[in-house]
Amino acid sequence: MKVTALGILFSVLPQQSASLKCGIKGFTSRCIGDTDIRYNPDISYDLKELDVFWKLFEGLYVGDHCIYLADGTPQSEVYLPGLPKESGFGSWDGCNQKSFLVS
Repeated sequence: MKVTALGILFSVLPQQSASLKCGIKGFTSRCIGDTDIRYNPDISYDLKELDVFWKLFEGLYVGDHCIYLADGTPQSEVYLPGLPKESGFGSWDGCNQKSFLVS
């Protein structure tokens, strides 16, 4: 059986994968951001900075929700999925719900 230095090295390394950073001269290829003309490190990902349109929608939104059945009547008893009414876990009113959105 032939034992090599590489085999010993792999046997003592942890059993995890690791990656090298891109752009290491002589070892890895150049980073995508260095060669791709679409990449600009100075661009912000904040939507409000990119367009005034998104600044107009900033704030807190509160909404009332109601779940309706196929015949158009409000669903007053909603149960947890997979748990029938007989399980005794209770229900909630499908038309007494509030939602909050902060943007």
